[in-house]
Amino acid sequence: MRSRLKLVIVLLLCLVGIGFWRGWFSVSSPKPDTEGNKVNVNMSVDKGKIKSDIKKAERKVEKGVSELEGKTKTDEAK
Repeated sequence: MRSRLKLVIVLLLCLVGIGFWRGWFSVSSPKPDTEGNKVNVNMSVDKGKIKSDIKKAERKVEKGVSELEGKTKTDEAK
């Protein structure tokens, strides 16, 4: 049970890391409140960027699959 939890946590951390690297998520902070001790932190999610990256990945996988299918057909013909 613990190993599954560790795996889920590691996968989640990887997803968050990739998300920041790909620009899916961003964190910003406006100017601090000089009179108080409050700090505002904003996190935004770019859904359009996520969708476009998923579509690009799907096209790349489809292209790779079609290339593999073409290679297996030529190998079978020999």
